[in-house]
Amino acid sequence: MDDFTAMEQLRNGNTDCLKIVMDKYGDRLLRSAHLIVKDYGLAQDVVQETFIQAFYKAYQYKGDAGLYTWLYSILLNFCRQKLRKSWWKIFCSSVPLDENTNPTHTPEYGSSFDIRAALFSLPDTYRKVIVMFYYEGFSIKEICSITGDKEGTVKSRLSRCRNMLKDILGEEDFNE
Repeated sequence: MDDFTAMEQLRNGNTDCLKIVMDKYGDRLLRSAHLIVKDYGLAQDVVQETFIQAFYKAYQYKGDAGLYTWLYSILLNFCRQKLRKSWWKIFCSSVPLDENTNPTHTPEYGSSFDIRAALFSLPDTYRKVIVMFYYEGFSIKEICSITGDKEGTVKSRLSRCRNMLKDILGEEDFNE
């Protein structure tokens, strides 16, 4: 089922179509949410909220971007909401990152513990951009449309983030 047909079905309240969209995009959204919010359980909640919102707000989809890009912008908004909460900032800073507690750490997930730990140590603003660019493969223009930032801002954040990762991982270990 293509994205246009899926959106038409969602607008008509077809829950079977929602299941198809969830199967198609759920794992990718979960991976990104986990990298952004740094907690697998919270990432699952964010993805669930994303799909619920998409189902109830399908009429707002204009078709300017692909369905996945639209879903990702909803996901990113929920991630921002969660990261703004003061209790979450305290919790994240007090819980150590444990390689064994991450159920998404599989070879398909695409990163070693050191790289994931390095990503988790980045400020939220930079981590979101690097996840969208490298993990999701969004172009700079797509990132701009999702975040509402200007192209120069996105490029600057990517550059700063690469430099931060080089410092964290060591120049010789860093491979863009």
